[in-house]
Amino acid sequence: MAQTKKKSNSIRQQFEHLEKIVAEFEEGHLDVEDGLEKFEQGLQMATALKKQLSSVEVKIEHMKKKYQSVLENGEVEGI
Repeated sequence: MAQTKKKSNSIRQQFEHLEKIVAEFEEGHLDVEDGLEKFEQGLQMATALKKQLSSVEVKIEHMKKKYQSVLENGEVEGI
C-alpha cells in the first residue's frame, strides 16, 4: 500500500511539474534555449506519465475481471 501511495504521489508530482512547465510557456518569459529545454523535458514527462497511467489502467482492468462477481451482484466467489 505504501508503494502505491508513493507511486500516486510521484504521478501527482510529475503532473504538477508538467503544469509548471506549461505555465512558463503560457507566460511567455522563456528564451529560445530555455524554451527548447523545457519543451523536451515536458515531452519526456508526458510520455512517462502516459506509460504510467496505461499501466494503472491495465491493473484496474485486471482487478475488475478478478472481482467481477462482487462488482455485479455483491457476491464473493468461493466463499
